[in-house]
Amino acid sequence: MSPKSVGTIMKHRHERVVILKTGLRVHGADAVTIARLSTTRPADTVPCVEARTWYDGYWVRLDQVSTVKATELISAWTGPGKLPPEPLASAIARLEAQPDATG
Repeated sequence: MSPKSVGTIMKHRHERVVILKTGLRVHGADAVTIARLSTTRPADTVPCVEARTWYDGYWVRLDQVSTVKATELISAWTGPGKLPPEPLASAIARLEAQPDATG
């Protein structure tokens, strides 16, 4: 199993996601907060952060954030593996600034 650290790109229910927060618990199990990654630009009304990597351009969808059990995540087995630090920090800061932020 891949290590689950902040910024790691994995898959959850066949969708590519990025881990935004670790060290959580759900029903006694280890959990993480994730956000869906999209390779297509969402509408202007959708809160998101653009992340350019050596592999592709992604948008971290801040409207599709959830906390899931860590065992529900699987390795993406494709590049880039992790998001760059700058867009990752921006996504986390924007998520924490949202009035209805969970986690």
